[in-house]
Amino acid sequence: MVKSAGRPPIGFVPTWGDDSKNDFSILSDVVFYIRHIGIEHGEWTLISCLFAYRSKGDVPITADMITRFLDCKQVSIVRWLNSLEEKGLVIVTKDKVNGYHLRTLDFSPILRKIESGSFDITFDSVFEDAPAVQQLAMAF
Repeated sequence: MVKSAGRPPIGFVPTWGDDSKNDFSILSDVVFYIRHIGIEHGEWTLISCLFAYRSKGDVPITADMITRFLDCKQVSIVRWLNSLEEKGLVIVTKDKVNGYHLRTLDFSPILRKIESGSFDITFDSVFEDAPAVQQLAMAF
């Protein structure tokens, strides 16, 4: 679990476990199943923020950056990460590099949950059940 007491973690390293995949492609898959996976709004905001920062390149992602970007307190970040970890949706690995506290956040359990196909809903079924959407799609 991530703890808020004492010195805060210096940085976060988010990963999907397989970094050969495109973050935004994965995020678009995840967003479709977000509520079925059990991800809450604040948790999703944090995940999106982490991968948005990661897309900027080799910029270290610090707790301070996230709190400023999301206009929240560090306790919220800790609460969201702990909740995701308790649900089994993130694996947090703690490390020290050059005296800095790092947290590697492996979100691959989310992908495994989606790949398991244990949902009553699929992306295609949404369009099959919505004639108005089909008509609109044909107009393009």
